[in-house]
Amino acid sequence: MDEYTSQEVYCDGGESQFIMNMIDESIIYKNNFLVFTTLVGRKINFLKILKYIKIIEGIKVLETTEFLQGKLIRWGLAWSFYCDIDDFFNNNPLLINNSKFDNLNLEVNKEHKILRIYKTKSKSQ
Repeated sequence: MDEYTSQEVYCDGGESQFIMNMIDESIIYKNNFLVFTTLVGRKINFLKILKYIKIIEGIKVLETTEFLQGKLIRWGLAWSFYCDIDDFFNNNPLLINNSKFDNLNLEVNKEHKILRIYKTKSKSQ
């Protein structure tokens, strides 16, 4: 067993297993979130996780990136069960007929992979 302090979280199987568990849980919560993300600290774990996530049914978008700072490299992973934003907002049972999402605005910059979601005040406010 690896050593860890009381302030750290320990998962049998380490970082890769923790993230693969998170991927499995994302299937359960796919209607609650548009995008899931994680940061991976070791390349060997990133490659193992990437291989694992590619076999998960229903994931329609998978993006990866490297974060470089000096000699330190970390890997980012983002996935979604929706092809596009409209699919998420128009077909999501949690959002349909939910007044909390009235006046919700979306801006998408596909070139820079930026999604901005904001709410405007209704005319009655």
